[in-house]
Amino acid sequence: MNDADVERAIVRVQGGSVDDYETVVRAYQGRLRSVVANSCPPGLEADEIAHLAFVEAFRKIDSYQPNTRFFAWVCTIARLILLSELRKLRREERSREHYLELVVGGVMEAELETGSELDEQRVRALRGCLQALPEH
Repeated sequence: MNDADVERAIVRVQGGSVDDYETVVRAYQGRLRSVVANSCPPGLEADEIAHLAFVEAFRKIDSYQPNTRFFAWVCTIARLILLSELRKLRREERSREHYLELVVGGVMEAELETGSELDEQRVRALRGCLQALPEH
């Protein structure tokens, strides 16, 4: 299938023929997945990003100007989704780091607060054991 066939399918989709969008997706899904996979870091699924890009392109299909390189347009959409997902991953990572700091700090604080009592009890118990031992 050539680009002209795909452009005609896009015009039909813009006219209300939802079924013709399958032609568009089939024509570009492999290429789009490859482009996304090239930029996708571990932790993000290239197939999912490509899928979301096609869904978003369908939602905005009326804003696409026919014969202006649909593949470039859907790649731009995929790039924006990927950037959004990367920002989300960074936020989540910062949240995890901050949470870990809070948890570790809380645990250490609790140990320090109760640790002195526990240490004193241990020292008293050890002194008692030493006193119970025979002299030799």
